[in-house]
Amino acid sequence: MTTNDKKEVIRDLCRKKADYLIAFRDIASLVKEEKKKTGNFGFTISDVRKMNPHFLGVLKSEGIIKITYESHKRHDFWIADDLTVDDIEEVVKEVESEKEVISEMAKKVLTDQTQEFLDEVEVTPKEIKRFEKILSEHDALDYFYQNVCPKLEGMEKPRKAVLLALASHWDEAGDRYRIGVLMFGKWSTGTGKTPLLMWIKQLGGGYVGRTTTSSGLTVNLRTGAPGFFARFHRSACAVDEIDKLEKNDRDGTLQALEEGVISFEAADVKGDYPAEAIILGGANSISHFTPEQFARWDFRFHIEPYSIEEAQDIADYISLTMGKPKDKETEELKKFLKWVRSRRAEISDDVRKEGAELIKEYIRRSENTDIRRIQAIWRVARSWARLNRSDVTGEYVAKAIVMLEENDSLLEED
Repeated sequence: MTTNDKKEVIRDLCRKKADYLIAFRDIASLVKEEKKKTGNFGFTISDVRKMNPHFLGVLKSEGIIKITYESHKRHDFWIADDLTVDDIEEVVKEVESEKEVISEMAKKVLTDQTQEFLDEVEVTPKEIKRFEKILSEHDALDYFYQNVCPKLEGMEKPRKAVLLALASHWDEAGDRYRIGVLMFGKWSTGTGKTPLLMWIKQLGGGYVGRTTTSSGLTVNLRTGAPGFFARFHRSACAVDEIDKLEKNDRDGTLQALEEGVISFEAADVKGDYPAEAIILGGANSISHFTPEQFARWDFRFHIEPYSIEEAQDIADYISLTMGKPKDKETEELKKFLKWVRSRRAEISDDVRKEGAELIKEYIRRSENTDIRRIQAIWRVARSWARLNRSDVTGEYVAKAIVMLEENDSLLEED
């Protein structure tokens, strides 16, 4: 084992447990003679705070320390010949610095000081006037969905669902209002699913795929640092190839989606990180989802390859737009979303009663008794109203029912 390998072992041990960090500090102090040792030929186990027989055994087996004296009464130890006190102090300082950063990051997450979605976006009065004119002539969902991943042609329904998700409210009164969208399909390569998910970064949100989750979606298990979802608390994020993630990350995705928190126990830290994120997901297969887990997503789109006619239409679009920037459309959508998200879509008691009757009729007709679907209807209706800078009406409830029912019928056809 090289010196660098041994330094990596020390680094991992210090990250794993605070007691080990304290022990290495003491070992460095003993070697530098800043702390008095009791052994004549090195330090003993009692000289090092937090040292115990198990930890001592690890250090010996990894070649980090060596025995310098041995008798039936005691053993003396020293650091290995290929390590210096500078090596140990370098790693200790590095991990201490990491822990400070992690502590500050965790503090921001736990005290809700992270930047909220689109916080940095500014909207001018002139832009607001233009948006008001658009809403006076168009339904916002029909008009602005084309600004969702504007380089993408087709996929109208998924893009509309993504727009509804991006306009959805934060949770309140113990109810989830964030809309979750899942896109899946074994043969979805080349359909635009991944570009659509990656586009979220252009809005200031986050994106991770299977190869970019080494720091943890839920929590860094070595350090206890907040993971991806906690860092995008009250923002939007996309997770691709969910089916290829480790089980704890898949479970964490569903917990963040449904509950808005991440429960964890890692390193010397345990608790709950707030993770109230708008989550968009992608998967090749849904075999890892139970029916109950699959139902947690409000919209679930089975993305299939384009037909010949669709591909020909897209060929026209790509040929006309290839190489032409579409950043203007994304920037316009950011400003529009910032403006509409500044207003709550309220639900009056009369609308609640009207909506309940519409939903009961939907249940009778569809025989869908899933309570999550009832909640999804209200989430979608409220987000749709918000997109139009309106309060919720019975019409929005009816439109939400139709949109979700169409989504269900597509799944049934599969």
